[in-house]
Amino acid sequence: MFLCLDGGTTNTRLRLMRGDTVVDTEKMSIGSSSHDKEPLKAAIREGIAAMLARNGLMEGDVAAVLSSGMITSEFGLYELPHLHAPAGLAEFHRGMVRVELPEITGIPFVFIPGFRNAPDSFMMMRGEESECLGLCALCDLHDRTAVILPGSHNKVILFDGEKITACYSMMSGELIAAAAEHTILRHCFERPFPKTFDEEALIRGAEVSRDDGLTAALLPVRSMSLTGRYSPEYLFSFLVGAILYSDVTAIRKYAGDLPLVIGGASPLKEELSALAGHFLGSRIVTVDAETAEIASAVGSLRIFGCDR
Repeated sequence: MFLCLDGGTTNTRLRLMRGDTVVDTEKMSIGSSSHDKEPLKAAIREGIAAMLARNGLMEGDVAAVLSSGMITSEFGLYELPHLHAPAGLAEFHRGMVRVELPEITGIPFVFIPGFRNAPDSFMMMRGEESECLGLCALCDLHDRTAVILPGSHNKVILFDGEKITACYSMMSGELIAAAAEHTILRHCFERPFPKTFDEEALIRGAEVSRDDGLTAALLPVRSMSLTGRYSPEYLFSFLVGAILYSDVTAIRKYAGDLPLVIGGASPLKEELSALAGHFLGSRIVTVDAETAEIASAVGSLRIFGCDR
């Protein structure tokens, strides 16, 4: 059995894996975003202890804690340099580092490096490389594909059938949150934000952003809210569409006519799929929720087990 640790900037997920099956999951509302690493260490220590206790396991029953994401950054548990393109399972396997962290657990940690287009490139990722390779394995992808991973920082990842050849990042998810929570538009939406979306509003917001630009497309959200004729779902979908249209243009630029495989979490996954289908007419596979959920852990396991 393995523990797979996927660390972001705001959240950290721990999964107990038996083969490709998730036995248990622990989500910690803390990420790798501070020079003070003690709270992160404490949360992971407590998360591992709780997971072992729930499942009647001892530390010796778990082979390793496979760790990817921001947990390998300067704000994480152990900093690793990014690998440069192209890189596949074999390259990430050779880049792994085994580290003992007895202040957290007696189970050894294995840290997986992130990916960077080139030594001087600003385009890089940590964690999405494992997620991408996991998706490619689970979806049995062996041809050139663009893997799209929506999230706080949306990713376009180019895969040549064996290796990741490039990645491109857009901070769309963060921008959606910033616009909805920290501008005058915050008064237009109910809390929590809608978990479903209005496709007509989504596309309309993208069209206005395409025609008039992003900043001009945002203010109509307030005007529409004042009329009382539009639902919170419509208003929020319009805002999301306006912001995500820039991602559609990035996908067109970087992916070209490659088929698209879109993973990540809902509803961003479905929203971006709808926009790509409308504006690009691409061949699109939208990954189901179960596959998207386990992709990162499966990718880490594939990297760890690769000895080529």
